[in-house]
Amino acid sequence: MKLIALEKKSFGLGSISLVIVVFAALFNHLSFNRGVILGEYLLKPIGLSNYYAYAGVLLFLLAWFIGKRYKKDLFARAGFILSQVFIWMYIVIFVLGIVLNTIQVFF
Repeated sequence: MKLIALEKKSFGLGSISLVIVVFAALFNHLSFNRGVILGEYLLKPIGLSNYYAYAGVLLFLLAWFIGKRYKKDLFARAGFILSQVFIWMYIVIFVLGIVLNTIQVFF
């Protein structure tokens, strides 16, 4: 019986990718205090509370880039894949929103 040798990966810059994805997901989706989203709450003091979704997408893109660039580090692949899932989810929702608004205008 042959055993598969697992490659030992170490923490590195790519490991931050998963941390950024988790923070970005919480930043965009964690709601508390009567519907206030964490991103709105954190960006309100600098006057950018309306742009929390854009900041969250930028965080996902940063996590994607770091996960792709430093793919040999521990958790880099997980951060890369999760950031891709969220980015594609936002793209699909954006396109569906445009299509549904267009249909609503014409019908």
